[in-house]
Amino acid sequence: MDQKPTQYTVTLKKSCAKDMERVPQNYRRTIQEFLNELELASFTAADKLLTGSDKSFSKRFGKWRVIYTVDSDCQRVEVCTVGARKNVYKRRR
Repeated sequence: MDQKPTQYTVTLKKSCAKDMERVPQNYRRTIQEFLNELELASFTAADKLLTGSDKSFSKRFGKWRVIYTVDSDCQRVEVCTVGARKNVYKRRR
């Protein structure tokens, strides 16, 4: 039997909309494609589990990072922050 892939709901915090406006266009397109893939639960080993958390991950796009949390029980992904590597982890604290 074929199993239907698990579909996750992806939500962005309000601040992420402003964050995305700051991202250069070429990265913005790639990040948007990544967010679409998250709906299909495509979490990979390339997504770094953040220290001190069992649900928060970071995905690298050049100098840009996407920080997100995964709630497997509710099948939900929340994108917390999108930003340049030098600032994104400071804002997370």
